[in-house]
Amino acid sequence: MAHVKKISAEDKNKVKSLIKGVSSSSPKLPPATLPKFNASSKKRPRSGTKLDPEPQFVTTSSNLK
Repeated sequence: MAHVKKISAEDKNKVKSLIKGVSSSSPKLPPATLPKFNASSKKRPRSGTKLDPEPQFVTTSSNLK
């Protein structure tokens, strides 16, 4: 878990650095990119994958019957 925390901190630093550089160029892009990147980094994509196999399993069960 410590490794994950380290990566998260590094990712945050990288994003902060990117936003700082982009903020100087276009301050309207960073805010829209930050939340999207944060959501992607979190367990949002995993949740979608977990929900996908469940309905498929139900379909297989129905097919077997």
